[in-house]
Amino acid sequence: MIEIHQATQIFTPTSPARLNFVEREGLNERLVDALVTPGRQIVVYGESGSGKTTLLQNKLEQLYPKHIKTACVSTTSFDQLLVSALDKMSPFILSQQQVTKGKQVSVTAGHDFKMLKAQVELNSTNQSSATFARVLPPQLTPERIAMFLGEIEACWVIEDFHKVPASEKTKVNQILKVFCDMATEYPNLRIVLIGATETAREVIEFEPEMRGRIAEIEIPLMTDDEILQIISNGQRLLNVSFEAFLDNFPKYSLGVASVAHQLALNVCLGTGTTQTVSPRQRFTDSDFKKALERYVEESSDSLKATFEKALKRHRVRKYDNSRMILRALATAPLDGLRRNEIFAEIKKSHPEYPPSNLTTYLQQLQSELAGHLIRATGEDKYRFASPLHHTFAQLSLLDAATLTKSTGRPDDLIRSTLLQIFAEMATEEPWRRRFKSWNNTVFDRNVKQLRLPLDDFGEGQLDLA
Repeated sequence: MIEIHQATQIFTPTSPARLNFVEREGLNERLVDALVTPGRQIVVYGESGSGKTTLLQNKLEQLYPKHIKTACVSTTSFDQLLVSALDKMSPFILSQQQVTKGKQVSVTAGHDFKMLKAQVELNSTNQSSATFARVLPPQLTPERIAMFLGEIEACWVIEDFHKVPASEKTKVNQILKVFCDMATEYPNLRIVLIGATETAREVIEFEPEMRGRIAEIEIPLMTDDEILQIISNGQRLLNVSFEAFLDNFPKYSLGVASVAHQLALNVCLGTGTTQTVSPRQRFTDSDFKKALERYVEESSDSLKATFEKALKRHRVRKYDNSRMILRALATAPLDGLRRNEIFAEIKKSHPEYPPSNLTTYLQQLQSELAGHLIRATGEDKYRFASPLHHTFAQLSLLDAATLTKSTGRPDDLIRSTLLQIFAEMATEEPWRRRFKSWNNTVFDRNVKQLRLPLDDFGEGQLDLA
């Protein structure tokens, strides 16, 4: 008898994969070794969408039945991290049983926890309702947090550590050092920092003596075979077949598991396949095309927002740096360009362009400030975060002649849907102003022309072709 699974349980673009978890052998071994080594603290880092959270979540559930999580934002402070840890431990320490693997939480630890919890809550109540500030009692220290976590044998996971302000990251090193020192008394005491590609280097730069006490585990984007394993698992669990267009998943996801999950889920939902079926269902190229169109349409708002952030000029300078870099990358294949190649492309039209500008804005375009629009790859190249972003840049930033010469020609399926989105964007603010600077752009002549009145853009029409 076939076991029934829901499609939304198998393809999970917005949550960690469980039923469809793909084992990554080398990474699994490194992570498990670090998790079982007493006193070893862990930094897990890699590009957005590389599968950091999914991999860690699955291994923690195997090794740490109890773990707490703190999600960071750009305003997260050291004090807020401590308060968050205290809050997240409450269900474990204040529960009726208060038992972990047969060991009861000590009376002293339980009493201290309740006292600190009460003090923090009291201070919160006394603050202005407009700010909701939480004043830490002097006793709430990294040592106390480490003791409480050690008592319940829990691991503390700090997500998106790269978003924490630099001044606060230096303080977090105090926590790392305390956890290392107290591992003698509490062998299972562990802290895991999850962040973007540069996170581990930042920790090491702040505290050089921590080098031998921190396991730095980089999670690369998935290989084509790993992406295909996601789809293969889904075929088996749902009793369906993506064979007609299997090669499209690595092509459109570029190693980002969430994109592969989303496309596969769109195929299923678009055909009414909400759970395991019998007999086996075989999807067609037409099913994939509709799924991709839906993906592009649903991504349009975030696409517009990302490009708005990346192209916004906070101060008028001699060069429109972000636009120039994005134009150069738009002329490239999907796998991107090396730094010297980007520089050479820019110098074709701006011979005096300074290399220091390129260094600064390449970093900025990879940051949250620019919506993480581009990525640095393991081959020392820079490319757009996804084929969708690549095609969007080609259609919006390149003229017809440059687009025709481009070796990274936009995909027909993505392009046709994006053109309709551009037609809608041309009637919206602030894109009406943006299109004013694009009024000489003529898109790929091989696509049916969509002619739009320019109104206040000037005389003539904008060709979306």
